[in-house]
Amino acid sequence: MRLARSAVMQNKTLLIGALVLLVAGFTMYSSMSLLNFEFSLDNNNLQQEQQQLQPHQGKEQQHRQQLGQQLGQQHGHTVSDPSRDETPPTPPPLLLDPSTKYLSFLPFAGLTNQFIGVEIAAYIALRLNRTLLVPPIISNIHDHDNTHQSWSRYFDFKRFSNLTGIPVVEWDTVRPLNAAQTRVGRERALGGGSAPTEEWLALATDMTCQIIYGYGNPVKEINSSARSFVSHFFLNLIFQAPPAPAPGAQVYDHHQYAKDELNPESLVIMEDLIERYAGFQDQMLLLSHTFKIKDPQNRYWRTIGQHLHFEPVLAKYARERVMNEIREDSGAAPERAVDPESVDREEVDRIPYIAIHLRRGDILSKCTGAHEDPTHCEVPISSYAEVVERVRAGLRHKRPVVVTTDSDSMEELEEMKSLGWHRIDHSEDDVHEALGAFGPAFVDASILAHADVFLGSVKSTMSRVAANRQLSWYHRSTIYPQAPGSATKESTAADLDESFSRMRRSGIRRL
Repeated sequence: MRLARSAVMQNKTLLIGALVLLVAGFTMYSSMSLLNFEFSLDNNNLQQEQQQLQPHQGKEQQHRQQLGQQLGQQHGHTVSDPSRDETPPTPPPLLLDPSTKYLSFLPFAGLTNQFIGVEIAAYIALRLNRTLLVPPIISNIHDHDNTHQSWSRYFDFKRFSNLTGIPVVEWDTVRPLNAAQTRVGRERALGGGSAPTEEWLALATDMTCQIIYGYGNPVKEINSSARSFVSHFFLNLIFQAPPAPAPGAQVYDHHQYAKDELNPESLVIMEDLIERYAGFQDQMLLLSHTFKIKDPQNRYWRTIGQHLHFEPVLAKYARERVMNEIREDSGAAPERAVDPESVDREEVDRIPYIAIHLRRGDILSKCTGAHEDPTHCEVPISSYAEVVERVRAGLRHKRPVVVTTDSDSMEELEEMKSLGWHRIDHSEDDVHEALGAFGPAFVDASILAHADVFLGSVKSTMSRVAANRQLSWYHRSTIYPQAPGSATKESTAADLDESFSRMRRSGIRRL
């Protein structure tokens, strides 16, 4: 019995020991699993926190880049952020219609000169039966950020083509650029005459350019506006002399018209150009210059220029800008009149006004000759005021006077104010936001073109173009006031009287 009891007790002890070991083992396993679970949970939480933090860091980096770009744009240059992740730019396409022959050209100098260049190029395209490929408006004093903007933003090319039969496309259409390409082209343009970078050359397209008026030959470089254009659009120009005149072709005495280009081999006369390129077979005819090409028959404006109407949005903006400026003037007399720029000749509300273009800035550079009178370029305000009073004397209403000017003289601005004139100050409107960097200049151009009486600056190209619009669209003459004692054939008393008579015969504003 004792042995049996002893065996039972021993078995119980072994069983209890086994149970203790089993419980201890399970406890250790559970603890290790819990520790492993907690470690995994902590690790997952850390990864999630890192993933949540990364977008926040990216937004900060993006904000820094945007801020840097904004600061760079304010100073007219691009700020490159070395941390940006930009896809390397690829060569831009050149989307030319293989069944079309194009005529294009390099822009020249400032805004009005570039407009005249478009006008002359369109005439060449018409004569050679080619599609006009128009460069954009290129950076100048109106556009410190060195961008480029399409002409079609300001002029109605569809209407122009309908009126003239000249097809028009723009470089922004045939050479579309993405952000990376735009950056590289803009940086090259900001470099001025510096050598192209390898990055720019890798994106560029070789293109033959015909030497016109000597521009592009070894001693006469292309203009800065032209350099900016070819930089923006990645054109690696290969300059080529124009074709030789055909045997027996007419010989033109270009020195009679082109005293600033003495090379007898230069192509400077329109008919000479047309004759030499009449049989040109290349798809692209790119000219190094158009602005100075002379036409003794003066056909550019009547064939082309008068049909370049302002975009309706711009024309409406200019009309309303004037009305807002002068509606409280004592001489304001609102009327309903036909808008000559509308295709359907619709009637619009307007207030008749007298417009003055008072050109200042660098205009004195045109009167630097030994026999030039500076007051012939920079006519005093008193001379304009005298003409205004003579005009008003023949009118039923004392019409408001609107002035567009680049003068920054406080004395002149105060003088205009004392006369009751209304200076168009674009710092007080939203034209930059509504119409871009060149909006103010074209709004001014529209204001001058649609004035009931226009007083221009005799040496200003902008005044001359406005005068052409006045004559073509309203059959009215422009008056060019002169300083006392410096009257020219354009501003004698007899001529002023004739101008007034013409305005009265045309009804001044009756359209």
